[in-house]
Amino acid sequence: MISEFEQYHGIALAQLVHGALFGLKVRLYSRTSNAAYVLDDSVGIYLKYSTFRTSPWQFTFHDRHLKELCGLLESMPATFLALICGGDGVALIPEGRFLNQAVLDHDRMVISVRRRKREKYRVNGIGPSELKVSQRSFPADIFERLRVP
Repeated sequence: MISEFEQYHGIALAQLVHGALFGLKVRLYSRTSNAAYVLDDSVGIYLKYSTFRTSPWQFTFHDRHLKELCGLLESMPATFLALICGGDGVALIPEGRFLNQAVLDHDRMVISVRRRKREKYRVNGIGPSELKVSQRSFPADIFERLRVP
């Protein structure tokens, strides 16, 4: 039987592979991870999903998630946080927006994502202000970071 996380991660990974138009190498960050991946040995991506069908979507990061995310950040030249919002799409957060020591020093982090039809994702919980993210940023921003033609 296909697990829930495999279904949601499959959505994001399929978009990456099909959108790449080239051979994209994808591997797990570590053997114990089921959320952190490495793309072409140079870009980290941490996948987190919400099963809610509609906005708002909530993402809770416990201590073990935050430690794994910090490890990925320290070992990769670039890291993205991909928040899979049910069947709606993926809100992609670049490391510069969630790499906030005050946030990562806590043992728990909660991120909320909202989106109205034909609007950008509005992300709260990663800093003092709301972040607006285009649906088109995933996977385009990752490919840009990989310097793919």
